[in-house]
Amino acid sequence: MFDLFNVICSQPLATARRCRTESDLIPLIKASLLLLIVGTSSFGLVLGGARDLSQALATAVKLPLVWIVTLALCAPAFYAIAAVFGQPWRLRALLALTLTATARASLVLFAMLPVLWLFSDVFQSSSRFYHQLTLLASLIYATSGLAALGVLLRGFDRKLATAPLLGLFAVVFFLVAGQTAWSLRPFVGRPSQAEVPWFRNPEGTFFEAIGRDLDSARGRYVHESQREEW
Repeated sequence: MFDLFNVICSQPLATARRCRTESDLIPLIKASLLLLIVGTSSFGLVLGGARDLSQALATAVKLPLVWIVTLALCAPAFYAIAAVFGQPWRLRALLALTLTATARASLVLFAMLPVLWLFSDVFQSSSRFYHQLTLLASLIYATSGLAALGVLLRGFDRKLATAPLLGLFAVVFFLVAGQTAWSLRPFVGRPSQAEVPWFRNPEGTFFEAIGRDLDSARGRYVHESQREEW
């Protein structure tokens, strides 16, 4: 199992080839699922723990769900996009590739836990801590998504049509992952709230929220009635 963890983490080309040839996929899929759950749950514990234990446990449950829903929605789209660009994959192989790519992203989340924890510990007394923390978490998530795309990149032939194919993959992945996370929020909960609900109404979009958090992190707040929860 640990050998598989090493392959997923440090050998994206070997991982992609193994998926494409469908060579002994079951152990690879099991290892990928384990990494996905451990990495995202651990990240959720630290992120939600910036508020309290109950929120830490809630976020530890919801973050793996974000990735699983994202995978379920993206894989059919990836399958169709690859076929259109002349690089068809068997659906089983593409599902395995997408899962292992997500597992690699989860490893990045796990590796960034000290950064998230240190930020939470040092800046918790800041008046803009909530907005700064959610913005940092979003940036870490985006970085982990790039690590996932590194695996996808090596799964396709290097030719001219691959560039727009991967560009579409990136757009679909970030749109779906971002909006799924936004729909399953909150992951931290505003400090002003006595109790944090499990889910918020899905008003607006993830990208609108990022814009508001950028302003709020700089101390520029919108009217209270226009604010959204992350």
